[in-house]
Amino acid sequence: MDVKEFRNAMGHFASGVTVITTKDEDNFVGLTVNAFSSLSLDPAQILFCIDKGSSSLHAIKKDSPFVVNILQDEQESVCRGFAKKGGDKFFGIDYSLSNEGIPFLKDNLATIHCKVHEIFEGGDHLIVVGNVSDFSCNDNKDPLLFYRGKLGSFPQGSLV
Repeated sequence: MDVKEFRNAMGHFASGVTVITTKDEDNFVGLTVNAFSSLSLDPAQILFCIDKGSSSLHAIKKDSPFVVNILQDEQESVCRGFAKKGGDKFFGIDYSLSNEGIPFLKDNLATIHCKVHEIFEGGDHLIVVGNVSDFSCNDNKDPLLFYRGKLGSFPQGSLV
């Protein structure tokens, strides 16, 4: 199977865009993720997938806190900034800190506070399952979407 063709085929599935934020001992860590899903309502759990080669992987450990920031359509530059390797990804970003000192982005579509429950192997990625401890939503914004390698939006008024 041609990996590039398979990636292109998977690009036909529109997904939302998230930024996962956490911290290691001394630094804030953040990365753009579109492989994200709800997993369970009871207990409240989510999952996301992270490339085994990610420079952010060191900060994802069992029982470590993290935040899922679901991006809205005006946060395209945030998405692109956290998708880059290296540098201070939080420079110029409007964020607050959770009670555990984890940064979370302001003005998101939704913000989900979690703790790593389990990490599973998944080919060239790891599957991270998080237990949800808190969340908030902003119903006045439209989602940022990723489709066929491009970012776009799906305005609320366009729903049938």
